[in-house]
Amino acid sequence: MDRVNRVHRESEPPELPRRWRVLAELAAGGHASVWIAEDLDLGEQVVLKVFPPFDDAAFRARALVEISLGQRLKHEHLVRLHEVAEVGQRLVAAMEWMSGGSLAQRITFEGEQPIPRVVRWAGQALDVLAYLHGENLVHRDVKPSNLLLDEHDHLKLGDLGLVGRFDRGRYLPETRAAVGTVGYMAPEQLHDREPAPSWDLYALGVTLRQLLIGRRAAVAATNAAEQQEPESLRDRRSDCPQWLDQFVTGLLAEKPVDRWPSAREALDVFEAQRGD
Repeated sequence: MDRVNRVHRESEPPELPRRWRVLAELAAGGHASVWIAEDLDLGEQVVLKVFPPFDDAAFRARALVEISLGQRLKHEHLVRLHEVAEVGQRLVAAMEWMSGGSLAQRITFEGEQPIPRVVRWAGQALDVLAYLHGENLVHRDVKPSNLLLDEHDHLKLGDLGLVGRFDRGRYLPETRAAVGTVGYMAPEQLHDREPAPSWDLYALGVTLRQLLIGRRAAVAATNAAEQQEPESLRDRRSDCPQWLDQFVTGLLAEKPVDRWPSAREALDVFEAQRGD
């Protein structure tokens, strides 16, 4: 599937060095625009994240932190950051192009996914989250559109723009506003508490349910009275193994204390139950 052809260009590309020939716009928002381009020096396609001109010091600091993290963090299931350039008043980050699209696209075009495929992706997502949590980092925006696939269908986590520390480190600028994507945020995340690995696990649980039933069926509530127990996966899919149903239910526990303390512990349980 040629996903580039499905992209509708919403704006003109920014002025960039000639080595990058822009092909199409992938996304645009208040924080950055994202383009696919051909790197004429490397002879391959790359993704360019183009930050807007920096008029706000706090926003520039956040963008620099995101870039710094992309340069420092190395894992087989993290999207690679190739290089960074400064063009006028803009920063441009050149990143690995994931030709397989995102899990969000898979759900949109294909609906529910085969159990073995979901299990494989779940293990890869837990692996990279365990790496981040081991670095005292919380992604804070795990969702299908940030889980990308390469040409071999291997999963990689992208977008480090909302990463936060859970040990009150000082080098990551923080905001008092709740951050994340509504629908994937843990209940406690909506109330602006200190970042915790359990946030990422909840968001992964929502994502896995969506992959298994073809739609998002667990939405974080704004208060405890609105929180409802998600329906059993096995009620929707008879081929879903009981252990997988129980594992996803554990990720979606309403109280963070009832989830695993980090992705490493969750991955250990996952692999034991899967039979690795």
